[in-house]
Amino acid sequence: MMKRHAEGRKSEKKNTLARVLITIWAVIMVICLAGAGVFVYMYHSGRGRFAVDPSETVPIDAPDGAVTDESGVTYNDKHYVYNTNIVTILVMGVDRETMDSNGEIGFNGQSDANFLVALDTKTGKISMISVSRDAMVDVNVYTRLGGFVKTDRMQLCLAYAYGDGRETSCKNVVRSVSRLFYNIPVHCYAAIDMEGVSRIVDAVGGVTVPEYTADGTEKTGRDITLDGYNAQLYLRSRDKSNIDSSSLRLGHQNDFISAFLSKIQTMAREDIAGTLSLYGIAKNYAVTDISASQLAFLVTNYIGGVTEMKKYTVPGAMTVGGDHSEYNVDTDALYDIILEVFYNYE
Repeated sequence: MMKRHAEGRKSEKKNTLARVLITIWAVIMVICLAGAGVFVYMYHSGRGRFAVDPSETVPIDAPDGAVTDESGVTYNDKHYVYNTNIVTILVMGVDRETMDSNGEIGFNGQSDANFLVALDTKTGKISMISVSRDAMVDVNVYTRLGGFVKTDRMQLCLAYAYGDGRETSCKNVVRSVSRLFYNIPVHCYAAIDMEGVSRIVDAVGGVTVPEYTADGTEKTGRDITLDGYNAQLYLRSRDKSNIDSSSLRLGHQNDFISAFLSKIQTMAREDIAGTLSLYGIAKNYAVTDISASQLAFLVTNYIGGVTEMKKYTVPGAMTVGGDHSEYNVDTDALYDIILEVFYNYE
């Protein structure tokens, strides 16, 4: 039996941000598929893969006080229906230099950055929900040989360690996040390592973001343009003496994501061929289960026009649990976000 903390307590590397992996790969796939003359087919095929009603295959849960039925859920005297136009993707930043598996479960890194991205393919709205690496969730624990042991409560970031460092690690994080969100289905995932972030930022010519004060708590009112090296510093830096430092750092991450997504969208519209080199970079530092047809569908919706982008943070409070920080989620407040993002009010 391996120790619960696995590799998590030893690593000092913090946070990577490549939630744009999906967009980068999608842009390149459009080029490849269009050139092959099969893009239209792939687009419709991808839409079909996402068009399955999740409530028919996944037992979506609800908190005490909510009443569920075949038509949806009633909560606080209001009735909500699940929005089947939503495509949900979990994007992870992994605290490793490479995405190679070392085959030793329990020592394969952490998912230090976790963002649940919900795209409404009908309205064009994107909702981006950041989940603290320290969020206390139910995690499947496995032996070093891959045998299931139990489900234990621990920091979300450690779910990645209990896998092969690639696909099974990602799936374990997806499983824990879905549980936290009352079994809301996560359609697919994408993860990228630390080095990949720097390479991609340099490849796009840098990213302009708001500048923060030295302690990272407030914006200065100025903008700065980050190269790959400084992007990592911007995303990883935090004041460890402050128990809320991980939560404060989420503000930096959100600003970076918004700026990066905006730049990628502009690049794709102005010169889609110019993004071709990004695919060659991203594939060396990432792992995803997004299929070619799903990519074609996603990029068409993204480049076609994002009508709104709204950012959320899973609500909760940070406490000290022994030798580590614990983020205890406010499940009632989280469910309000779930209803706003994933359901339609009738």
